[in-house]
Amino acid sequence: MYAAHLGLVDEAYAAADAARLGPSGHADDIMGPDGYRTALLFQASMPELRNDPRFALLCARLGLVEFWLASGKWPDCAGEVPYDFKAACERASDMPKEAFGF
Repeated sequence: MYAAHLGLVDEAYAAADAARLGPSGHADDIMGPDGYRTALLFQASMPELRNDPRFALLCARLGLVEFWLASGKWPDCAGEVPYDFKAACERASDMPKEAFGF
């Protein structure tokens, strides 16, 4: 989020694409409970990642798209980004979710 906020959106997405986005369930999984929360992705003052259509793919990897589609409950950003967020999520819905080790 911070890298994107500083103008490094492509680099932030490259890092996210290469990163494991959840706990592995191993003893060396040391991120702690705050390491895997998604709230920072939706911080109002940092819209740079959300403003990019690749955001839907990231959210699909996290399982958020599956929840939004099933529940019909969408985040506030659905009406704030400069693209059709719901359509982007529909297209991203077949993206494999991150496999968490628990």
